[in-house]
Amino acid sequence: KDSSIIKTWIELGNDYYVKLQKAIVESALKMLKDGGMIVYSTCTFAIKEDEEIITYMQSLCPELKVLSINNRYEGFAKGVNGYDDAIRIYPHKVDGEGHFVILLQKGEKKINDIYQPLKVNKVKDEAANEFLKLIDMEFKDGTFETKSDKLYFIPNINKELKGVRILRSGLLIGETKNGRFEPSQALALALKKSEFKNTLDFEVNDDRVMRYLKGETLDVSDLTTLKGWVLVCVSGYPLGFAKIDNGTLKNKLAKGWRIQ
Repeated sequence: KDSSIIKTWIELGNDYYVKLQKAIVESALKMLKDGGMIVYSTCTFAIKEDEEIITYMQSLCPELKVLSINNRYEGFAKGVNGYDDAIRIYPHKVDGEGHFVILLQKGEKKINDIYQPLKVNKVKDEAANEFLKLIDMEFKDGTFETKSDKLYFIPNINKELKGVRILRSGLLIGETKNGRFEPSQALALALKKSEFKNTLDFEVNDDRVMRYLKGETLDVSDLTTLKGWVLVCVSGYPLGFAKIDNGTLKNKLAKGWRIQ
């Protein structure tokens, strides 16, 4: 549909793209572990760039097998050259251009690579434990870890990460400061309204929504008689945390998230 792409294809032809695709799949196969799956997809129905590339991949990796794709819709056609489980999408049958999709798997998973769930450990910090009683989100298949007074929930990925630089380690639950636990902004956004015991839900047109986002202290005595930690929401969607005492909301929205 793009005249410039048509011109490029006429100048270069299939063989140019075949070389690129072979180089890409060679690298992809090296990264694929036993039992790993890969989707090979193109925006062409040229056999050289589709089924013949799969034949090339299988010549490099004989244990590579084709898997069946269950979701097939009207207009989807089978692959050719014996690759019946592939999907071909022709522009005269479907509202689109030419497409090819196939799902492949490299052998079988090794036993020691099969995912093993972990039991969730208990949090030793009393202040953190008290706060966690307010949460109805299910923490499963991971562990709680404390690093420099910060509490994280680390999911089990069943892999050795020694030597790998971790940019963000699991979900930051919060931090204990002077014996008091302060929940994180990340936790507030990870929760649903139904997953926290105490919530304050503003209507979207309430001017206090914007004032909360600016970090202001608010009078909410007309909305709630709650005390202590609350999850502040707008129309059912969490924004952040706050503390309420005698109808006054002390803003705990993370400073970096506040509107200036």
